[in-house]
Amino acid sequence: MKTRCLVYITLLLVFFLMLAGCRRDQGQQQAGATATHTPTPFSTALPAVPTVVPPGSETNALQMVIYSDAPSAGTSAATRLEDALREEGLNVQVLIRARYAEVLAALCNSGSGQVAVAWLDGITYAAARAQNCGAPVLLVERDDEIGEAVEIVVNQDIQTDNIIALRDGAYCRLSYNDFQTWLAPVLVFSASGLNPVGAFETITDYEDIPTLLQAVADGDCDITSIAAGTLNDTDFATLLDNIRVIETSVAFPYNILMIPIEVPLDIRIQLINALESIARDRTLANSMRALLGQEALVPMENDTLDEFHEFIDNTGLDFAQLGS
Repeated sequence: MKTRCLVYITLLLVFFLMLAGCRRDQGQQQAGATATHTPTPFSTALPAVPTVVPPGSETNALQMVIYSDAPSAGTSAATRLEDALREEGLNVQVLIRARYAEVLAALCNSGSGQVAVAWLDGITYAAARAQNCGAPVLLVERDDEIGEAVEIVVNQDIQTDNIIALRDGAYCRLSYNDFQTWLAPVLVFSASGLNPVGAFETITDYEDIPTLLQAVADGDCDITSIAAGTLNDTDFATLLDNIRVIETSVAFPYNILMIPIEVPLDIRIQLINALESIARDRTLANSMRALLGQEALVPMENDTLDEFHEFIDNTGLDFAQLGS
Protein backbone atom coordinates (compact mmCIF):
# COMPACT_ATOMS: atom_id res chain seq x y z
CA MET A 1 0.00 0.00 0.00
CA LYS A 2 2.74 2.33 0.92
CA THR A 3 4.56 1.49 -2.26
CA ARG A 4 1.49 2.16 -4.39
CA CYS A 5 1.09 5.61 -2.82
CA LEU A 6 4.63 6.47 -3.68
CA VAL A 7 4.01 5.46 -7.28
CA TYR A 8 0.91 7.69 -7.51
CA ILE A 9 2.74 10.62 -5.99
CA THR A 10 5.59 10.13 -8.43
CA LEU A 11 3.22 10.02 -11.41
CA LEU A 12 1.48 13.19 -10.25
CA LEU A 13 4.80 15.02 -9.96
CA VAL A 14 5.80 13.94 -13.48
CA PHE A 15 2.40 15.07 -14.82
CA PHE A 16 2.65 18.51 -13.22
CA LEU A 17 6.22 18.95 -14.50
CA MET A 18 5.13 18.07 -18.05
CA LEU A 19 2.16 20.42 -17.79
CA ALA A 20 4.38 23.30 -16.63
CA GLY A 21 6.83 22.67 -19.48
CA CYS A 22 4.07 22.77 -22.05
CA ARG A 23 2.80 26.09 -20.74
CA ARG A 24 6.26 27.63 -20.94
CA ASP A 25 6.64 26.51 -24.56
CA GLN A 26 3.23 27.91 -25.46
CA GLY A 27 4.10 31.23 -23.84
CA GLN A 28 7.35 31.46 -25.67
CA GLN A 29 5.74 30.59 -28.99
CA GLN A 30 3.01 33.15 -28.45
CA ALA A 31 5.49 35.90 -27.63
CA GLY A 32 7.62 35.10 -30.67
CA ALA A 33 4.64 35.00 -32.97
CA THR A 34 3.37 38.49 -32.04
CA ALA A 35 3.95 40.84 -35.03
CA THR A 36 4.20 44.65 -34.98
CA HIS A 37 1.77 46.32 -37.36
CA THR A 38 3.71 48.23 -40.08
CA PRO A 39 1.82 50.60 -42.41
CA THR A 40 2.08 49.73 -46.06
CA PRO A 41 4.37 52.33 -47.75
CA PHE A 42 2.94 54.30 -50.65
CA SER A 43 5.02 56.08 -53.36
CA THR A 44 5.13 59.87 -53.07
CA ALA A 45 5.16 61.91 -56.25
CA LEU A 46 8.25 64.13 -56.71
CA PRO A 47 7.71 67.86 -57.18
CA ALA A 48 7.40 68.89 -60.78
CA VAL A 49 10.67 70.00 -62.41
CA PRO A 50 10.18 73.12 -64.53
CA THR A 51 11.00 72.65 -68.20
CA VAL A 52 14.10 74.61 -69.21
CA VAL A 53 13.33 76.77 -72.21
CA PRO A 54 16.52 77.15 -74.30
CA PRO A 55 17.69 80.69 -75.08
CA GLY A 56 16.85 81.70 -78.61
CA SER A 57 13.51 79.92 -78.61
CA GLU A 58 10.16 81.64 -79.02
CA THR A 59 9.54 82.30 -75.31
CA ASN A 60 13.13 82.94 -74.20
CA ALA A 61 15.10 85.54 -76.15
CA LEU A 62 18.84 85.13 -76.51
CA GLN A 63 20.67 88.42 -76.10
CA MET A 64 23.35 89.49 -78.57
CA VAL A 65 25.41 92.35 -77.17
CA ILE A 66 27.46 94.58 -79.47
CA TYR A 67 29.71 97.57 -78.77
CA SER A 68 29.14 100.90 -80.51
CA ASP A 69 30.55 104.33 -79.75
CA ALA A 70 27.16 105.72 -80.84
CA PRO A 71 24.55 103.34 -79.35
CA SER A 72 21.51 105.37 -80.40
CA ALA A 73 22.64 105.32 -84.03
CA GLY A 74 22.67 101.54 -84.03
CA THR A 75 19.10 101.08 -82.81
CA SER A 76 17.48 100.72 -86.22
CA ALA A 77 20.25 98.41 -87.45
CA ALA A 78 19.78 96.26 -84.33
CA THR A 79 16.05 95.97 -85.04
CA ARG A 80 16.70 94.93 -88.64
CA LEU A 81 19.19 92.31 -87.48
CA GLU A 82 16.65 90.97 -84.99
CA ASP A 83 14.10 90.65 -87.79
CA ALA A 84 16.60 88.85 -90.02
CA LEU A 85 17.44 86.38 -87.25
CA ARG A 86 13.74 85.82 -86.58
CA GLU A 87 13.35 84.84 -90.22
CA GLU A 88 16.00 82.20 -89.51
CA GLY A 89 13.91 80.84 -86.63
CA LEU A 90 15.75 82.51 -83.75
CA ASN A 91 14.47 84.83 -81.05
CA VAL A 92 17.39 87.20 -80.50
CA GLN A 93 17.42 90.56 -78.76
CA VAL A 94 20.25 92.74 -80.11
CA LEU A 95 21.58 95.19 -77.52
CA ILE A 96 24.02 98.03 -78.22
CA ARG A 97 26.40 99.13 -75.47
CA ALA A 98 28.77 102.09 -75.32
CA ARG A 99 31.49 100.26 -73.33
CA TYR A 100 33.19 96.95 -74.01
CA ALA A 101 33.16 96.34 -70.25
CA GLU A 102 29.35 96.15 -70.41
CA VAL A 103 29.49 93.74 -73.35
CA LEU A 104 31.93 91.51 -71.48
CA ALA A 105 29.82 91.60 -68.31
CA ALA A 106 26.72 90.46 -70.19
CA LEU A 107 28.65 87.50 -71.63
CA CYS A 108 30.30 86.43 -68.38
CA ASN A 109 27.06 86.75 -66.35
CA SER A 110 25.24 84.27 -68.56
CA GLY A 111 25.59 81.54 -65.94
CA SER A 112 23.57 83.44 -63.36
CA GLY A 113 20.75 84.95 -65.37
CA GLN A 114 19.99 86.15 -68.87
CA VAL A 115 22.07 84.28 -71.44
CA ALA A 116 24.00 86.52 -73.84
CA VAL A 117 26.39 86.08 -76.73
CA ALA A 118 28.78 88.96 -77.38
CA TRP A 119 30.92 90.53 -80.09
CA LEU A 120 34.28 91.48 -78.56
CA ASP A 121 37.39 93.27 -79.81
CA GLY A 122 40.81 91.70 -79.35
CA ILE A 123 41.63 93.08 -75.91
CA THR A 124 38.18 92.36 -74.47
CA TYR A 125 38.36 88.88 -75.98
CA ALA A 126 41.61 88.33 -74.06
CA ALA A 127 39.77 89.23 -70.84
CA ALA A 128 36.89 86.86 -71.69
CA ARG A 129 39.37 84.08 -72.48
CA ALA A 130 41.14 84.59 -69.16
CA GLN A 131 37.80 84.26 -67.33
CA ASN A 132 36.66 81.30 -69.44
CA CYS A 133 33.54 83.18 -70.54
CA GLY A 134 32.52 81.18 -73.58
CA ALA A 135 34.13 80.12 -76.83
CA PRO A 136 34.99 82.08 -80.01
CA VAL A 137 33.02 80.92 -83.04
CA LEU A 138 33.00 83.67 -85.69
CA LEU A 139 35.39 86.47 -86.67
CA VAL A 140 34.80 89.68 -88.62
CA GLU A 141 36.85 89.95 -91.79
CA ARG A 142 37.82 93.19 -93.57
CA ASP A 143 40.07 93.40 -96.63
CA ASP A 144 40.68 89.64 -96.32
CA GLU A 145 42.09 90.13 -92.82
CA ILE A 146 40.59 89.18 -89.44
CA GLY A 147 42.51 91.83 -87.53
CA GLU A 148 44.79 94.84 -87.62
CA ALA A 149 48.37 95.21 -86.41
CA VAL A 150 50.01 98.34 -85.03
CA GLU A 151 53.48 99.71 -85.73
CA ILE A 152 55.80 101.27 -83.18
CA VAL A 153 57.21 104.40 -84.80
CA VAL A 154 60.18 106.44 -83.57
CA ASN A 155 62.06 109.56 -84.57
CA GLN A 156 64.94 108.84 -86.92
CA ASP A 157 67.42 109.99 -84.28
CA ILE A 158 66.48 107.03 -82.04
CA GLN A 159 69.29 104.64 -82.88
CA THR A 160 67.88 101.46 -81.39
CA ASP A 161 65.26 98.92 -82.39
CA ASN A 162 65.14 97.53 -78.86
CA ILE A 163 61.80 98.28 -77.23
CA ILE A 164 63.27 98.26 -73.73
CA ALA A 165 65.78 100.95 -74.78
CA LEU A 166 62.86 103.33 -75.37
CA ARG A 167 62.53 103.83 -71.62
CA ASP A 168 62.58 107.48 -70.54
CA GLY A 169 61.64 108.65 -74.03
CA ALA A 170 58.85 111.10 -74.88
CA TYR A 171 55.73 109.18 -75.90
CA CYS A 172 52.84 110.66 -77.90
CA ARG A 173 49.31 109.36 -78.50
CA LEU A 174 45.78 110.50 -79.31
CA SER A 175 44.27 109.66 -75.91
CA TYR A 176 44.51 107.21 -73.02
CA ASN A 177 41.67 105.07 -74.45
CA ASP A 178 42.71 105.13 -78.12
CA PHE A 179 43.33 101.60 -79.32
CA GLN A 180 46.03 102.15 -81.96
CA THR A 181 48.12 104.79 -80.22
CA TRP A 182 47.89 103.57 -76.62
CA LEU A 183 45.94 100.41 -75.70
CA ALA A 184 47.56 98.16 -78.31
CA PRO A 185 51.13 99.50 -77.88
CA VAL A 186 50.87 99.06 -74.11
CA LEU A 187 50.54 95.33 -74.80
CA VAL A 188 53.39 95.42 -77.31
CA PHE A 189 55.65 97.08 -74.74
CA SER A 190 54.62 94.59 -72.04
CA ALA A 191 55.26 91.59 -74.32
CA SER A 192 58.73 93.02 -75.04
CA GLY A 193 59.58 93.39 -71.36
CA LEU A 194 58.96 97.11 -70.98
CA ASN A 195 56.42 98.01 -68.32
CA PRO A 196 54.71 101.09 -69.76
CA VAL A 197 53.67 102.33 -66.31
CA GLY A 198 56.20 105.05 -65.51
CA ALA A 199 58.45 104.00 -68.40
CA PHE A 200 58.28 107.26 -70.36
CA GLU A 201 59.52 110.66 -69.33
CA THR A 202 56.47 112.35 -70.82
CA ILE A 203 53.18 111.29 -72.44
CA THR A 204 51.51 113.89 -74.64
CA ASP A 205 48.11 113.73 -76.35
CA TYR A 206 47.61 115.03 -79.89
CA GLU A 207 44.47 115.84 -81.84
CA ASP A 208 44.89 113.50 -84.83
CA ILE A 209 47.28 111.14 -86.59
CA PRO A 210 48.83 113.70 -89.03
CA THR A 211 49.64 116.07 -86.16
CA LEU A 212 50.95 113.19 -84.08
CA LEU A 213 53.29 111.92 -86.80
CA GLN A 214 54.49 115.43 -87.54
CA ALA A 215 55.43 115.82 -83.88
CA VAL A 216 57.51 112.63 -84.04
CA ALA A 217 59.18 113.75 -87.26
CA ASP A 218 59.99 117.14 -85.72
CA GLY A 219 61.52 115.54 -82.62
CA ASP A 220 58.84 116.81 -80.23
CA CYS A 221 58.04 113.14 -79.59
CA ASP A 222 60.36 110.14 -79.60
CA ILE A 223 57.83 107.32 -79.90
CA THR A 224 54.27 106.65 -81.00
CA SER A 225 52.13 103.84 -82.37
CA ILE A 226 49.90 103.80 -85.45
CA ALA A 227 47.84 101.31 -87.44
CA ALA A 228 50.04 99.14 -89.65
CA GLY A 229 50.23 100.52 -93.17
CA THR A 230 49.43 104.11 -92.22
CA LEU A 231 52.74 105.35 -93.57
CA ASN A 232 51.89 103.94 -97.00
CA ASP A 233 49.56 106.89 -97.44
CA THR A 234 51.16 109.42 -99.77
CA ASP A 235 50.13 112.20 -97.39
CA PHE A 236 52.95 111.10 -95.09
CA ALA A 237 55.64 110.75 -97.79
CA THR A 238 57.45 113.89 -96.65
CA LEU A 239 57.83 112.50 -93.12
CA LEU A 240 59.52 109.23 -94.03
CA ASP A 241 63.05 110.66 -93.85
CA ASN A 242 62.54 111.57 -90.20
CA ILE A 243 60.58 108.63 -88.78
CA ARG A 244 60.88 104.86 -88.96
CA VAL A 245 59.06 101.71 -87.84
CA ILE A 246 60.93 99.53 -85.35
CA GLU A 247 58.30 96.86 -84.66
CA THR A 248 55.01 95.56 -86.04
CA SER A 249 52.69 93.80 -83.68
CA VAL A 250 50.57 90.70 -84.11
CA ALA A 251 47.17 91.36 -85.67
CA PHE A 252 44.52 92.28 -83.10
CA PRO A 253 41.17 90.70 -84.09
CA TYR A 254 38.49 93.15 -85.24
CA ASN A 255 35.50 91.44 -83.67
CA ILE A 256 34.95 87.94 -82.31
CA LEU A 257 31.60 86.35 -81.52
CA MET A 258 31.74 84.60 -78.15
CA ILE A 259 29.07 82.08 -77.15
CA PRO A 260 28.79 80.89 -73.51
CA ILE A 261 28.28 77.23 -72.60
CA GLU A 262 24.73 78.03 -71.48
CA VAL A 263 23.67 78.15 -75.16
CA PRO A 264 22.64 74.62 -76.24
CA LEU A 265 24.58 73.09 -79.11
CA ASP A 266 21.64 73.08 -81.52
CA ILE A 267 20.94 76.79 -80.88
CA ARG A 268 24.64 77.56 -81.23
CA ILE A 269 24.82 75.88 -84.63
CA GLN A 270 21.59 77.53 -85.73
CA LEU A 271 22.88 80.97 -84.69
CA ILE A 272 26.22 80.55 -86.48
CA ASN A 273 24.51 79.36 -89.65
CA ALA A 274 22.00 82.21 -89.49
CA LEU A 275 24.67 84.90 -89.09
CA GLU A 276 26.76 83.48 -91.92
CA SER A 277 23.66 83.40 -94.12
CA ILE A 278 22.81 87.03 -93.27
CA ALA A 279 26.40 88.13 -93.95
CA ARG A 280 26.22 86.60 -97.44
CA ASP A 281 22.93 88.25 -98.29
CA ARG A 282 23.51 91.55 -100.11
CA THR A 283 20.44 93.17 -98.59
CA LEU A 284 20.50 91.77 -95.04
CA ALA A 285 24.27 92.16 -94.61
CA ASN A 286 23.92 95.94 -94.40
CA SER A 287 22.13 95.78 -91.06
CA MET A 288 24.96 93.72 -89.62
CA ARG A 289 27.63 95.83 -91.32
CA ALA A 290 26.29 98.96 -89.62
CA LEU A 291 27.07 97.30 -86.28
CA LEU A 292 30.18 95.22 -86.99
CA GLY A 293 31.71 96.70 -90.14
CA GLN A 294 32.25 93.26 -91.60
CA GLU A 295 32.94 92.42 -95.21
CA ALA A 296 32.52 88.76 -94.33
CA LEU A 297 32.27 86.44 -91.34
CA VAL A 298 34.92 83.75 -90.92
CA PRO A 299 34.37 80.54 -88.88
CA MET A 300 36.78 80.06 -86.01
CA GLU A 301 39.33 77.28 -86.56
CA ASN A 302 41.42 75.62 -83.85
CA ASP A 303 44.62 77.48 -84.77
CA THR A 304 43.18 80.76 -86.06
CA LEU A 305 44.16 82.80 -83.01
CA ASP A 306 47.23 80.84 -81.87
CA GLU A 307 49.65 83.69 -82.65
CA PHE A 308 47.44 86.20 -80.87
CA HIS A 309 47.09 83.90 -77.84
CA GLU A 310 50.88 83.54 -77.62
CA PHE A 311 51.31 87.31 -77.80
CA ILE A 312 48.70 87.90 -75.08
CA ASP A 313 50.30 85.29 -72.82
CA ASN A 314 53.73 86.90 -73.30
CA THR A 315 52.51 90.24 -71.96
CA GLY A 316 52.39 88.75 -68.46
CA LEU A 317 49.26 90.80 -67.72
CA ASP A 318 46.35 89.42 -65.70
CA PHE A 319 43.54 89.82 -68.19
CA ALA A 320 41.06 88.21 -65.80
CA GLN A 321 41.71 91.10 -63.44
CA LEU A 322 41.53 93.63 -66.27
CA GLY A 323 38.14 92.30 -67.27
CA SER A 324 36.61 92.26 -63.81
